Amino acid sequence: MFYLSEFEFYLVAKKRQYAPEFIEYMENIIHHKNYKGLAIRKNKDGDWSWCADASDVRESRIKWAEEKKKELGIYDDKFVSLFFKIHPTKIHVCAVCGGSARIEYVYLNSSLIKAIQKQFSMVFEETDDVHDVVEELSLEGFSEPEIKQFFIERFKLDISDTLDCDVILTICEYRARTGKSKDLGPGVMSNFPDRFDGYHTYNRCCRQTADKGRSKDNMAKYGRDCRAYEYWSDGNIVAALPLDRAGLQIAFDIGGLVVAPYGSRYLPQPEEDEDRDEFGG
Repeated sequence: MFYLSEFEFYLVAKKRQYAPEFIEYMENIIHHKNYKGLAIRKNKDGDWSWCADASDVRESRIKWAEEKKKELGIYDDKFVSLFFKIHPTKIHVCAVCGGSARIEYVYLNSSLIKAIQKQFSMVFEETDDVHDVVEELSLEGFSEPEIKQFFIERFKLDISDTLDCDVILTICEYRARTGKSKDLGPGVMSNFPDRFDGYHTYNRCCRQTADKGRSKDNMAKYGRDCRAYEYWSDGNIVAALPLDRAGLQIAFDIGGLVVAPYGSRYLPQPEEDEDRDEFGG
């Protein structure tokens, strides 16, 4: 079964359209040579079913993607590498607001925002591109060597500080995209085979409003990927997690075993999805 966000359910219920910019984006992607042969069909109203509307479509997309990976020499087990590589512009349009965002990992995550605020006493947002952040820091009078040293240390880079700042940021982006850093995130999360282009319909800018189930307040209560629920014997530990975040050390007797909920260190850990980050996408 594929997953529809609250926003997409709203579209179906109200028969509303995606943002016109997103419709144009869909047409461009569907007819681009990089996606030739990837399954998609029109609904009864004559509109493209961007989201896989049946299991046979999903299966066909997966088969196409596996063959495309072999063709391009991509040996990553996940599909995110493929759809990043074949995306023709690396710019994704948001279905909610029509705004554009890069699919590279160039946007600040909360950990980096806090680190920048501590180092430079400047506040940024999760929709800020790290390149724009560097430019703003420069305009505020911080020197290029100081800025470069911050990113080299923050991303644990074993490189020379004589490299151009753009080169350093490119290396930071690659480390984040390959899972070696959580400080940067993409403008849109991956979601194949449910979505034709391999990405969610809404961008980082509208994620919390389009999908309220993934708001910061809700995500803070999860404590861990929802698939961990299958490992839990009852709801006591679920109730304990929010309390644990307040610094309370709580343990519950579960099936004769005492399990400390902080971090759920004693539970089997589910493997992360390719499209999971601190936003929980």
